[in-house]
Amino acid sequence: MSGLQGFLGKLSDPSSNSDSTNSAAPGRSAAHNVGIKKKPIKGWDDDDDDDDDGLRGERITQTATTTTTTTATTSRPPPSSSSPQPSSVPSFPPAPTSQTPPSPPPRGPLSPLEAKFSKILDEPNVNLESLKAAAWCGCPESDRGEVWRLLLGYSPTNRGRRETVLERKRGEYWKAIEGCGLGSGGDEHDHPGITKTEQVLLRQILVDLPRTAPSIPLFHHPSIQLLLKRVLYLWSIRNPACSYVQGLNDLCCPFVWSFLSEHTLSAQSKPITKGIDVTKEIPTTTLQHIESDTYWCLTGLLNSIQDHYTPNQPGLQKQVYTLSKIVERTDANLSQHLTSHGVEFIQFAFKWCNCLLVREFDVSVICRLWDTHISEGSEGFSVFHVYTCAALLGKFSEEVQGIHDFGDLFQFLQGGMKEKTEAWGEEEVAVLCSQAFVLKSLFQNSQAHLT
Repeated sequence: MSGLQGFLGKLSDPSSNSDSTNSAAPGRSAAHNVGIKKKPIKGWDDDDDDDDDGLRGERITQTATTTTTTTATTSRPPPSSSSPQPSSVPSFPPAPTSQTPPSPPPRGPLSPLEAKFSKILDEPNVNLESLKAAAWCGCPESDRGEVWRLLLGYSPTNRGRRETVLERKRGEYWKAIEGCGLGSGGDEHDHPGITKTEQVLLRQILVDLPRTAPSIPLFHHPSIQLLLKRVLYLWSIRNPACSYVQGLNDLCCPFVWSFLSEHTLSAQSKPITKGIDVTKEIPTTTLQHIESDTYWCLTGLLNSIQDHYTPNQPGLQKQVYTLSKIVERTDANLSQHLTSHGVEFIQFAFKWCNCLLVREFDVSVICRLWDTHISEGSEGFSVFHVYTCAALLGKFSEEVQGIHDFGDLFQFLQGGMKEKTEAWGEEEVAVLCSQAFVLKSLFQNSQAHLT
């Protein structure tokens, strides 16, 4: 056994003299994920065109513009749903009305994992620490949307105030969309209310949207493309220090997928499919809620990593450097192999950190991985993520060291790893997160070891 696996194996050796390295994350082992059915997962394919080499993207700068408690055998209604609406989604829908849609019928008996989350979420005031500990090991699809809204600070912990606050924030989003000059046209020239600088910004977003999750028809549905355009444009003009950077479109996908899945499981009692026709199967009001929730949750996530997207991208540069040092300390042979063949970490790890591994996994796998990252709080994507990348690289250390051609090495690290994770399920993700936790425990508070 060699590389990272051997490094971690030594840490678990009972003969080790270090007490700290034998510690484990309480409640965070794969054994705690009982009740989750492992299933093969198709890969999240990504286009292999030359935009991978340009993930830094064209940076645009401009001025800013302005319940019921249940038992283990009954189900908890979702946070919000909607009554049937017209099957078509207007290009520029009006702001949702104040009327709250009726709750759908119960979805049936709960699994042990769902019952665990139901108990936490049905409390009058959700204990965020308990929720983080449970979500670290993975959320059930039916509750993931509500968990993410809570942990990202978008939804209040007080159950009685939750619907009121969500209704207000959703209304704020649609008022902002109405006021940002984004009309119903298709390209940057169809919006007379925006400036030339904003037209350039919108053009870059429109160029990237067709590249979003190319193998998943859902994300190329006109209604979802329009959703992504509005979310990204509003976030960009509200954050002029960062603005839009290529790759931000990918970060919306896990949110859209999770919120859609939340609806289909609660209202239709069936999992979401990659080819779902949202205009026929999802009510208009629900799509509006999904769009506003995506915006606010994306904002909460990006608030912790804004230095990834500011000029010179210092956050990304730091993560790539830290990753190289972790691999150098835990798997010297792998580090030397990459160096000897002229492969620099910035050439492949930049995408991993810029797109938060969204392009390396299937959408359902990345949602499970994000459960853990979001549970880590403000350090989930700014700190824990780099240790996840180190664990992922260590997972394929032997295969990487078996490749001796620069072109083949680069291709494997840039996109070939997706083929290896196609069949990943809960168990593989849990092991990856556990290894990342061990690495973080070893190195995060001992930065001298990484210099």
